[in-house]
Amino acid sequence: MRIKLSLSICFFALTVWPWLGMTNHAQGAGRIVEDLSKDWRFFRADEAGAESRDYLGDSKWEKVQLPHSWNVKDTFDDKPGYYRGIGWYRRTFDVPKAWAGWRIVLRFEAACQVATVWVNGQLLGEHKGAWTPFEFDITELVAPGSKDNLVAVRVDNRRRRDVPPHGMDFNIMGGLHREVRLIAKDPVHITSVFARTPKVSEAEGTVQWTVDLRNQSSRPKQVDVAATLTGPGLEEPLTVVSPAKTIAPGEAVAIEQTMPTVARPKLWSPDEPNLYEMTFRLRADGREVDVQRCPLGFRWYHFDPAKGFFLNGKHTKLKGVNRHDDYPGMGWCLPASRQIADMKLIKEMGSNFVRTAHYPQHPIVLETCDRLGLLVWEEVPFDGETGAGPKRLPFYNSPDFARTLKENLRETILRDRNHPCIILWSLGNENLDGSLDGNKVPAQREWGAVVKLTKELKQIAHDLDPTRPTAAAINKIPKGEKSGLIEVLDVVAYNLYYGWYSGKFEDFDNTLDEFHKNHPDKPLIISEYGVGVERGRHTTTPKRQDFSEEWGCRFHEHYWRAIDERPFVAGSLVWNVFDFAAEHRVKKQTIPHMNQKGLFTFDRTPKDVYYYYKSQWTDEPMVYIVSHTWTKRKPGVTPIRVYSNADKVELFLGGKSLGVKKRGAAFLWDVPLAEGDNALRAKASKAGKTVVDELEIQGK
Repeated sequence: MRIKLSLSICFFALTVWPWLGMTNHAQGAGRIVEDLSKDWRFFRADEAGAESRDYLGDSKWEKVQLPHSWNVKDTFDDKPGYYRGIGWYRRTFDVPKAWAGWRIVLRFEAACQVATVWVNGQLLGEHKGAWTPFEFDITELVAPGSKDNLVAVRVDNRRRRDVPPHGMDFNIMGGLHREVRLIAKDPVHITSVFARTPKVSEAEGTVQWTVDLRNQSSRPKQVDVAATLTGPGLEEPLTVVSPAKTIAPGEAVAIEQTMPTVARPKLWSPDEPNLYEMTFRLRADGREVDVQRCPLGFRWYHFDPAKGFFLNGKHTKLKGVNRHDDYPGMGWCLPASRQIADMKLIKEMGSNFVRTAHYPQHPIVLETCDRLGLLVWEEVPFDGETGAGPKRLPFYNSPDFARTLKENLRETILRDRNHPCIILWSLGNENLDGSLDGNKVPAQREWGAVVKLTKELKQIAHDLDPTRPTAAAINKIPKGEKSGLIEVLDVVAYNLYYGWYSGKFEDFDNTLDEFHKNHPDKPLIISEYGVGVERGRHTTTPKRQDFSEEWGCRFHEHYWRAIDERPFVAGSLVWNVFDFAAEHRVKKQTIPHMNQKGLFTFDRTPKDVYYYYKSQWTDEPMVYIVSHTWTKRKPGVTPIRVYSNADKVELFLGGKSLGVKKRGAAFLWDVPLAEGDNALRAKASKAGKTVVDELEIQGK
């Protein structure tokens, strides 16, 4: 099986304007987007009548700013469980008189987990799903020039059979955890843009685009779209104007065009994330009414089941990490600056691949990946985790769950399908591992329901975006084979933890080889592997599940070596790049309420194993003596580990050379530590640059 794809990228402006320095346009020349994220009132309980304009109790409610969650603190207290219930949000807003004749839309970037919205006491509707955007047209409910219009939102993060996910190894943090915006736009406007490249090479690139339009005015309109491409290597902009077309009142149409061929396009890749920009100008009856600008990237790729992943014709090992949208004192409510900083940390450690585990993350994450050159696996929350508190509600005979999940997938793809960073749509994680309705439903019937739903999700993904393959993460190879799930997926991925939960490191190697032998036509990614580590916890006798930095280093050294030396493994994703909050994790943890498998701590302090990956994944010269948090050790001959990306490293003790070692997973010396101070110094040279690291160990 060989999967080959090529595309160029242009994403819908409503999802990116707020983070790209959006400029408001005058009436008749575009749309206006206003941030409504400040000055909300919040109450953590259900409240009868809170949707009404006549309700006066919110003066006593808490004042909050968005993004906001009510679970930032109680997920870390000593009381088992955390609040999963109902919370109310209210605020007022004005509508300028200048907006007369425009359509007015209220847009939510996300709400966890079910949101019911009213404006001026009128019910707008309900949205299910914690991480995808939704919006309501409120034109008929607010008058231009009116003040103190009321929006009331009832948010519910209780566990429901019809809303994914069910039982997860992370917190489900209730609230309006992303921004809310008020949008004014001409009745004739762009609703989405999708661009793709049917032909891309180093010699030339062809861009085809589709602009979806809608006429919400009361009269027919003659429309056309002028599309302009600018970017690196272009001496002048390329422009195409579509033929004029008349659209009737209430009609939605799609306009498709092909741009002039781009000679020798600057390709997008992790090494050179070249971004172009497209500008779409919609005219109605000769008047410019909407303008959308978006980045665009040229690249092509394919997964080969024998040779791995190829980007722009070059073999590229996917060096990846999983990432949760979580931070101390903030939960899911990270500001843009923190989101960007996280992605920069991932890039700086040499990673070229990120999985948004286990849900669509904030739009700024994808926009930053576009700019930094990070490939992305984006996932919807179809999860069967059973070790996370209450067991998952069964998928078998649950049409409401299927409807919600399908809609969440549609919302995800329509929001994000034009990001050059995304290479895979993930349709689930460990979804063969859930409860079986008190064992009333046999495993085969439950698995059959999972496979059937996955097939339906795959069809939706390919219909909305035929340019990308699908994947899903499976936690046990026999389940993937017996259920038939691996036959559904374009790319197969496994979560494997031999040497942590059970088994030994060598089981990982054997499992990879056995899978490839049995399924030589299936591309393979290792979607999770990891080990719990507490920064600063050390031992001379490391063992499974001791949370020591030493066991963590041994685990990752073995796994990455096995992945790297097998060309049929397209790449992998370390679980996890950062420690993240999981309230139910108390027993068998060294830090309560925390999943400790990160390469960084929760507050983004690197652990020793981070430096191992930096030594394997980066070219900028580096050297690190393991470990800077283990500065007191027993005197005597002691093994000292050094990580470096140089071919040779020399280690000194008290200024005396202990010899030069050649490159391996790590550089190892047996060092005679004395009583008192022991000054260690490691020196390495690479590409004409010398780097050193120093560590003082007290023998006592």
